[in-house]
Amino acid sequence: MPTVTRWVLRTALIWAAIATATGVMLVWPGAPAFPYPTYLHLFTVGWLSNLIFGVAHWMFPRASAAKPRGDERMAWAGWGLLNLGLFIRIVGEAIRPADMDRCLLISAAIQFLAVVCWVAHLWPRVKER
Repeated sequence: MPTVTRWVLRTALIWAAIATATGVMLVWPGAPAFPYPTYLHLFTVGWLSNLIFGVAHWMFPRASAAKPRGDERMAWAGWGLLNLGLFIRIVGEAIRPADMDRCLLISAAIQFLAVVCWVAHLWPRVKER
């Protein structure tokens, strides 16, 4: 299994555990209250998106014999940006700053760039036989 895939899938598993703990705290009496959107983003962006991108990087057809997975710098950038954007959103929602809208906008922009990196990385590998 490629190094990028291992890191992305392990990150997905960590976010899944955090999301599950957050979900328990949503219903546990006396536990700190997390906003419901945080819980949803932990699962959808943290768990699902990382899982999908990691498996896609691993399983998509080879780009070439010399570089079977293409230029992995875009994959690393996509992984880093996706998780940075999610982290900014979680922190922003947890501390609820006065400029929360700016925090969410920055998070969304970073996550958008992450998806652009993943698409740029995976696009050449989607081809006919």
